Amino acid sequence: MGAHLSRLILSNIRNLAETDLALAPKLNVFVGANGSGKTSLLEAIHVLGVGRSFRARSMQQVISFGAQDCLVRAKVNPNADQPHSGVWLGVARDLAGGMQYRVGEKVEKSSAELTKKLPLQLIDVNSPLLLEGGPNYRRQFVDWGVFHVEHDFLNNWRLMQRALEQRNAALKKRQQPPAVWDELYIKYSLAVDAARLRYIAKFSEIFTAMLRELLDITNIELRYFRGWSEDKDLFAVLSSTLSLDLALGYTNRGPHRAELEVLIGGRAVKSVLSRGQLKIFVCVMLLARTKLLETAQSGVFLIDDLHAELDKRSCSIFVSAIKALGCQAFITGVEADVLNALLQGCAAQMFHVEQGRIEEYTG
Repeated sequence: MGAHLSRLILSNIRNLAETDLALAPKLNVFVGANGSGKTSLLEAIHVLGVGRSFRARSMQQVISFGAQDCLVRAKVNPNADQPHSGVWLGVARDLAGGMQYRVGEKVEKSSAELTKKLPLQLIDVNSPLLLEGGPNYRRQFVDWGVFHVEHDFLNNWRLMQRALEQRNAALKKRQQPPAVWDELYIKYSLAVDAARLRYIAKFSEIFTAMLRELLDITNIELRYFRGWSEDKDLFAVLSSTLSLDLALGYTNRGPHRAELEVLIGGRAVKSVLSRGQLKIFVCVMLLARTKLLETAQSGVFLIDDLHAELDKRSCSIFVSAIKALGCQAFITGVEADVLNALLQGCAAQMFHVEQGRIEEYTG
């Protein structure tokens, strides 16, 4: 058993009452009617691990009506056999826009350190967008994975983005970018591209094996386009497209335009699979990404309304795979009996949510 949340404390999160929960190291299931607060609980954990909501653009919407701030704290234990060890993570936000991140007693500048401690995988109604949406969804998917396995990736990515922003600022004014920004953009772009290529090679091997094992799908192909011609030097590409970039007002070639295509039988999966099939396909992608973590058991799944668009067989396959990886999961749903059947054979806990109050489920 890897790292997991052993305790969760919430204050002023949407319609939820003040909450202090002792959590199971593997499966934690929350049942209740629609609108009871189940998704708000997952949202709070997401805020803790990512620094933002997956439901609202503004964190102000997450703060309970009439409150001035909200707080999410959780204890992350390194091992289930060491219940008294671990570190507290915390995120606080106020209506004025102030945000504070804590790892233990240390105040962090960004949510990156929390993300390292709490690698979250989210499954909700929007999950099929990973395959249905634009290239940015799949770039973010890949970059999340690289971030967790290559420790210098985030710094290289940030420096690439900074150089890109400076280059685009000049292009927007219809000015040739200073050479220094081209040089820095190329330097860090190549580092980002190389890290992505290494990651995708490993991911592809694990992903195709899991698809074959779990869903009996064998004719899958991943194609990665780096964002410029494979056979050309990036400096030469930027030089040859400068006139076009000046006309457009932005840089139209580079790793910020990269794309990962997912094909089945040579066709884009979004044109072949139903929405329910896309959702279980995305579930397997997240399972494969979790398996690539330095410690796969440290992955934490947030699964909102498990049975939405998934049949019972797909749900059983997915939850069984999470159990096999040794991950912790937080699952919401409406039907207690159906969810309870999935808990057998592991360290699990079921909660009932009603009008914002969360209590242990008693049947």
